[in-house]
Amino acid sequence: MGAKLGLVFAILVAGCGFEEGSYEDGAEPSGGGGDQPDAGIQAASCPASYTVTVAGSASQYRVPTAKITWLDAVSACASDGPHTHLVVLSSVAEGTGLAPLVDEKAWVGLSNRVADSFQWVTAERAAPVAGTPPWEHDDPDGEGMSCANLRSESGLMGDSECDESLAYICECDQLANDPSRY
Repeated sequence: MGAKLGLVFAILVAGCGFEEGSYEDGAEPSGGGGDQPDAGIQAASCPASYTVTVAGSASQYRVPTAKITWLDAVSACASDGPHTHLVVLSSVAEGTGLAPLVDEKAWVGLSNRVADSFQWVTAERAAPVAGTPPWEHDDPDGEGMSCANLRSESGLMGDSECDESLAYICECDQLANDPSRY
């Protein structure tokens, strides 16, 4: 039992960015604390309402049940703090991890409101813009301004008119919301 507990502690310590070792001399570890650029925001930096996590992601999420327009969802998420925004799906795994938490569809931070092509609400180069997107069949449909949503049944994305009222997902990570992108 003690060996298992030690292994769990070592994994937790490694996952938090702290160095393993003894501190008998009272010295603190160097270089730890999760200050690497790709470590994400530590839990203390995210608002208390961001309690949802997804395996494989350093982000924390908030999944409100209210249904609002895409622009209202962008504003609601951005008003939570400096590193909060409508979710940017960085991987298919992130989308499939969040999909079961929503009823039918939820807004994500992707639209073609200010550009001819879809852009995220942050400057992150995530798959649906930088590569082959995980879209539902026949989406996006190419009809006017569209905002993307996550489909609960498939974990894939679809597009809708931005003034439709849907649920939404907010994300807290190391990236700031960028209003010039929407």
